[in-house]
Amino acid sequence: MQRAKRLIPGDTVALVNPAGMPPERFRKCLSRMKDYILEEGVKVKQYLAPADAGPKELATTFTAAWTDHDVSALLPVCGSELIYDVIPHLRSKDLLRPVIFCGSSTLSALSLWIMQQTETITFFGPHLPFIHLRAPQRENEFTIQSFWDMLMWKKGRTKRITTVHERHHFFQVNPDAEMSVVSNIYERTDFISDYRRKDVSFASNFSGILHGRTTFVTLGVLTEMLTRNLLAPLDGCILFTEIMEWRLDKIEQVLTNVLLHPLLAGIHGVYLTSFTERTDRSEKLFLELLDRQKIVALCERLSTLIDAPVIYGFPIGHCAYKLTLPQGIDAEVDLGHGSLVLHKKPLL
Repeated sequence: MQRAKRLIPGDTVALVNPAGMPPERFRKCLSRMKDYILEEGVKVKQYLAPADAGPKELATTFTAAWTDHDVSALLPVCGSELIYDVIPHLRSKDLLRPVIFCGSSTLSALSLWIMQQTETITFFGPHLPFIHLRAPQRENEFTIQSFWDMLMWKKGRTKRITTVHERHHFFQVNPDAEMSVVSNIYERTDFISDYRRKDVSFASNFSGILHGRTTFVTLGVLTEMLTRNLLAPLDGCILFTEIMEWRLDKIEQVLTNVLLHPLLAGIHGVYLTSFTERTDRSEKLFLELLDRQKIVALCERLSTLIDAPVIYGFPIGHCAYKLTLPQGIDAEVDLGHGSLVLHKKPLL
């Protein structure tokens, strides 16, 4: 797998919109996103297609950013389901230069597609509208510092991280080490002091070590990629997947269909990272997503179905604590504790 160079002060980041312009509430924050990146010590170029751009123009603008040799990283300002129409207009041969790209939710489709088609490490992590300083729904410091530590591959700041439990599980990069251990903050939710962040709890009836290449993708995105023939075989992979606003019966039905698809026949195991619901409502509509016994039973049924380990609960996805992690890197999962070991630096 190809690896890009880590982001360092003085490098240039391109702001991109491969799935179209963001909603108005985020669009008015574009200048704040730019200022925020500048404060991190890197320069900014904008490769933003106009609001009325179609899939072909969006693909052309994204490719222009990727092939700009001044650009070290591409960071999206939003995602949308339009990305499924954009991807067919991209040519993998134009994206062979190793560049940092980070996308989640619907843009996990683009992150995964680029990794598979170009054999370049990409990343699954939060988008800029949720991490800049004046973001309306800004992520917590655990999530924000994890984002920058991963993309800059540096030992980061923990001063702003408020609790001992968060600091203990914060992803501390050793820039000189080839392997990295990513602990699981959701292994012991009784140590999480803020009840609003107790949205996921690690659950596993397995022990031992699971080896494979990392593959991160939102479950709804995975189904769409299969439907539209955008996915290559996942042989040798550990599938990390998450979803928001789905009931358990729908999750099980979709996972059953997906995991039996021929392109997933070679996966080594499944890490269901988080099943969550929106946080901008006062009323909880999906309490079953917090029922650990039901989730363990679901994992057991799916494990029997594919004859491979299936476990639950890791800080990836639409959960309170979000790590930024690399696609396509050799790794291992401790099935009994939920931690992850990256066998290689994702960046040079």
